[in-house]
Amino acid sequence: MIDVIRKHTINLNFSPVFMGSAFKNKGVQKLLDGVIDYLPTPNEVSNHALDLKKDEEKVEMLVDNKKPFVGLAFKLEETQYGQLTWIRIYQGKVKKGQVIMNTATNKKAKVSRMVRMHSDDIEDITEAGAGDIFALFGIDCASGETFCDLQTNLAMTSMHVPDPVMSLSIRPKKQEHLDTFMKGLRRFVREDPTFIV
Repeated sequence: MIDVIRKHTINLNFSPVFMGSAFKNKGVQKLLDGVIDYLPTPNEVSNHALDLKKDEEKVEMLVDNKKPFVGLAFKLEETQYGQLTWIRIYQGKVKKGQVIMNTATNKKAKVSRMVRMHSDDIEDITEAGAGDIFALFGIDCASGETFCDLQTNLAMTSMHVPDPVMSLSIRPKKQEHLDTFMKGLRRFVREDPTFIV
């Protein structure tokens, strides 16, 4: 039965749904088991990037450490050490000390501190390869931007972001709080492509 559900999930015929609660860990273990049982590994899905030098021609991403590095910043988090940028590597590998480029802004960045997150625990690492998810400190970017090695100019296909269904007007209570207020809004815009100001 698991094999049949897995096959249809990978073929996007249906999606398994789990019910649970973080309260008293009800169903959490079943959900984690379901991720392993039903969702594809990086080798089982086809991912494509757009070649920015060739009029956004599609390029298939291969889970191969020998290919040029291509990674997507998919989550940002403010920590006591500064911005933590979560990156998924679609192909190639990256090492501490390497210079990579943000293809959205054409800005170069040196990989200074690489970490693997285990819940709240931070493990320093020196390299990560194709299919890995890791995080970087000190990289200036927005969520959804692509990083490549200096010889590659690709962008991962963008997410479809539907138009907002809700809008409202807000303002700080005091005029002197406007700078802090705007700084907070800008941070939300960088973290969430669905948040529009």
